[in-house]
Amino acid sequence: MGWEDWFGQWKEDVFDFVTPYPDFDVKELQQYAASKGVKIIMHHETSASVTNYERWMDTAYRFMKNYGYDAVKTGYVGRIIPRGEHHDGQWMVKHYERVMKKTASYKIMLDAHEPVRPTGLHRTYPNFLACEAARGNEFNAWSEGNPPEHETILALQD
Repeated sequence: MGWEDWFGQWKEDVFDFVTPYPDFDVKELQQYAASKGVKIIMHHETSASVTNYERWMDTAYRFMKNYGYDAVKTGYVGRIIPRGEHHDGQWMVKHYERVMKKTASYKIMLDAHEPVRPTGLHRTYPNFLACEAARGNEFNAWSEGNPPEHETILALQD
């Protein structure tokens, strides 16, 4: 819960990563997915409150494992908390590494959304499957989009 007023508010404690909305039955959804032979990825939007996310990671990852979620997509929309840090700064790079290591310890696959560009850490952390940092297709929805040649050079960036 917390989606009502999170964007652009620069708030420390928005999400707890374990409390679903009343109309989202985590157990029922997991059972349905299992009956279809599929797995579901959980989305952890941090609202850029990185310190809050770090406090919740163990609890959130245990919750995920309890409900059969083996993959997480992290999100960092907004100005980073702690204030003064930036998505591509050293403090955040260390955070992304902490998330890679922590998710690996829980055997959770990681799709990092809004991180720094790929650096080869997927070789150290094989659970770090995806890194949505290359101004991908989502960008097309929120702006004038990517030029056609952009998509052809993405593979060369890692």
